[in-house]
Amino acid sequence: MSRYQCIPYQKDEIDSIYEKMAYFYHAKCEIYDRSLTYWRSRFDRTEAFVVGEQRKYSIHHAELLRKKIFEWYREKFKMPFDIERWKKANNDLCRMSAQYPIDMCEYFLKNNDEIICELDGLFEVNV
Repeated sequence: MSRYQCIPYQKDEIDSIYEKMAYFYHAKCEIYDRSLTYWRSRFDRTEAFVVGEQRKYSIHHAELLRKKIFEWYREKFKMPFDIERWKKANNDLCRMSAQYPIDMCEYFLKNNDEIICELDGLFEVNV
């Protein structure tokens, strides 16, 4: 096997990690936003509609969570965080309903996915 045949496999594995981190990030943010308000978006009944003072808390929580995920990735994989891959994974999720990342995280947790389980254990207490 040549080294060129190995690159796509490694890239797919890394992309999968970024996708799972994005699922986790969106799920935790949506669950937090739902805890702030009972209002729902008129376009997506599963999406929390956060306004006013609550929006400040939502943004602060999202920033802290994102920073902690970036730090976790750097420590676990001993490599720099790739913002472009992160943006791509996030943009792909923007087309989905707000409930979708929550359902995916629950699916991964139920199937003992290493990345999601580690993130969940790490952030359940800290965030």
